[in-house]
Amino acid sequence: SDKWLYMKQRTMLVSTNSGGIGTAFFINKHGVALTNHHVLSGKEPACVYLYAPEADDSKIYSSRRRNIRNILWTNEALDITVFSVELEQGESIPYFNLISRQEPPLNECYILGNPEGLWCTAGDGTISAYREDDKDKPWQVQYNINTNPGNSGGPVMNSKGEIIAVHASGVEGKQGLNFGIDILRV
Repeated sequence: SDKWLYMKQRTMLVSTNSGGIGTAFFINKHGVALTNHHVLSGKEPACVYLYAPEADDSKIYSSRRRNIRNILWTNEALDITVFSVELEQGESIPYFNLISRQEPPLNECYILGNPEGLWCTAGDGTISAYREDDKDKPWQVQYNINTNPGNSGGPVMNSKGEIIAVHASGVEGKQGLNFGIDILRV
């Protein structure tokens, strides 16, 4: 679908030297990206793999490997890392726009990530609620998309292609009870 291709061209796999994987996505044309702090904290070497730009190819290729240039900002409590990717000379990177105001519950949302190492996996659902009452994890968007480890740091997008949240976690043993960090709070 067009939404899947749109997301795929703006999203990447994050791979750490210790074997950890997660997801990240571009937020500007200069290679600045977002992910979770628990995916990329800057404490160990890591790289990213850009997905192949073609619609019919969801493999990861070594030629699409990029180094992380800098960790620009990270916050463990908020579970967000902003970093820059080392792009090739003249490389053009599509990126996501961010929402400018909160989406109402029951609006459609979409996610793309690498659950359990299954690259470029998409899901859809609806926004369930906004949660600000959890003192350990404030400013969460709750949605009913099934996710797994490896989806962390991935984009949660509305039907207009704008980022609503950065996927952070699900509730173990509960399907479709998942949370992202509200992009308006980052």
